[in-house]
Amino acid sequence: MMDSYSATDLGVIRAFTKNGCVPTKAEILKTAEKWRPYRAYAALFLWQSKKD
Repeated sequence: MMDSYSATDLGVIRAFTKNGCVPTKAEILKTAEKWRPYRAYAALFLWQSKKD
């Protein structure tokens, strides 16, 4: 899997949102930087973490 990651993906944004505070794109990217080269896997995990 390639190291692809979208800080503007709704699922990623929802996973990062805490108490109604939506993080900026820059904040999301800063956090995700430490996950290189596995950010695509992290995105999958984030999407699953917010399933209703």
